Amino acid sequence: MVLSEYISNLKIKVYGGNYTACPPSWAGSNVSLALHKLYFPLEGSAQITARGRTYHLKARQAMLIPKGLTHSFAMTEEQHLVKYWLHFTALSDGNDLFEHFHDITVWDFNDEKDFSEICGYFRTLFLYEDAVSDNEASIGNALAHQAALFSIIGILFERSGHNHMQELSMHSTKPASIVEYIENHLNEPIKVEELARLLYMHPTAFIRYFKHHFGMPPLKYIKCLRLERSKHYLETTSLPISEIAELTGFGDSSHLSRDFRSTYGISPGQARK
Repeated sequence: MVLSEYISNLKIKVYGGNYTACPPSWAGSNVSLALHKLYFPLEGSAQITARGRTYHLKARQAMLIPKGLTHSFAMTEEQHLVKYWLHFTALSDGNDLFEHFHDITVWDFNDEKDFSEICGYFRTLFLYEDAVSDNEASIGNALAHQAALFSIIGILFERSGHNHMQELSMHSTKPASIVEYIENHLNEPIKVEELARLLYMHPTAFIRYFKHHFGMPPLKYIKCLRLERSKHYLETTSLPISEIAELTGFGDSSHLSRDFRSTYGISPGQARK
């Protein structure tokens, strides 16, 4: 696969994001998601810890936390943080665009022109995000939304050490079929055995294969994806929590509440406030 084909097949999917003034309670311990996280503070600071190292994230810095990386986050002593944030996947035929990003990466945007440019893309992205998610955007607005999203990712790649064609995996399409199947059946019970059958693999071999490609076992990936989709519904819709639990495969609100609180430190109802 040549680079042009890789890019034309690239799908960047947003699972949550916004412009947010974080409350003092903003914190999480030993979090691991099946999605990439991007933070871009405009004011204040935060501290993020992963693999024994603590990063002090400041205004005008972009931070990427790659999927599968266990990390903790919290406010600093000043208790002030205003940021753009984004939870997303970026796959081309199942190959992760960020597969070589194994640790937290931080980029500085001290130059006023560069800072204004990326802020403009974030504003455009979130201006149309709700309409795009609800399939209510015009074609022009949807294109502007996608252009902003790709521009943000493009700026980060341009500043990274992985900005060359040989850094990308452009071969297997198998992971794409697995991701598509999971996303299309997220509201149903999903067993490792049925995922393994899709690739004609023994379940034990499939678990090793999946962990190699996605950085975590399949059931953990599914749980993380369900939690992120639940969080997205809570923040963007007025659906009852019981209905959100059914839509995301938790079955009932008690299971959703238990896993949601364990991961995010708050209840689904608190996430909606």
